[in-house]
Amino acid sequence: MKQLKEFYKYHSLGNDFLLFIDDRPQPCLFEAPHVEQLCDRRIGVGADGILLLTTARGPSIPKITIYNKDGSKGEVCLNGIRCAADYFLRSRNLKTISFEMNNTRYSSEQTYSGEIITLCPAPRIVRSQTIVHQGSQITGYIIDAGNPHFIFLRPTDPHPCRLIDWGPDSLRGLGHQLGMHQNFENGVNVSFLTEPHKRGDSYHLATFERGVGLTDACGSAALSACALLAHLESALNFPITLQMPGGSLQAAVVHDDLISLQAPAFHVYTGRLA
Repeated sequence: MKQLKEFYKYHSLGNDFLLFIDDRPQPCLFEAPHVEQLCDRRIGVGADGILLLTTARGPSIPKITIYNKDGSKGEVCLNGIRCAADYFLRSRNLKTISFEMNNTRYSSEQTYSGEIITLCPAPRIVRSQTIVHQGSQITGYIIDAGNPHFIFLRPTDPHPCRLIDWGPDSLRGLGHQLGMHQNFENGVNVSFLTEPHKRGDSYHLATFERGVGLTDACGSAALSACALLAHLESALNFPITLQMPGGSLQAAVVHDDLISLQAPAFHVYTGRLA
């Protein structure tokens, strides 16, 4: 089938994508080498991944397929959904839009300020697990958000973790270490979540994303972090701000099984492949 040419370069919180729209009855598929080339920032267009938005599905809602920059298929990408929602809401003058990704429905709307609010099913807290890292034991939480996450909560008091380096090199090493762990045969997204010193301040979230590496932002990690905090505190009755390298995101528990994420998305430019 003829390959798509036109694309829309988007980013949300520094997490950037090439968005392709396919309205044909039989949508195209991207091969891994082609994805890698397009996402390469030296010899391609450059992106963290490719979003394929399929619209010709009869009465069904549009479907989004995510490809990571290493060519692998992703399962969930909430920053990607935010970018697709911005495109759809603006180009078709809609107030709300729903998408299917990985057999799950996500609904989005645009605020007066232009930011996108997405309603997401709450992730499942699988279990806590202690591992050895840099010669010390640290405990994290395995979370299923439609894709696997392992989140380590860094306490405000530095003394219990004074032997642990919580910087990006440590996160990268831990991401590679757990990516090869027998419990995660398909890899896992690894995050450090830092608690604020006082209530109302921002949490800080840094993520090593499988298939991508250290990333400016990871929407499903933010979703998982919000679910984890609600789990640990039995409830989360107020919105929280998650500060990531690429910017901040607001998260709130709407119901026990529903979480909202709010952040901006930006159309950078429209391009066409040769």
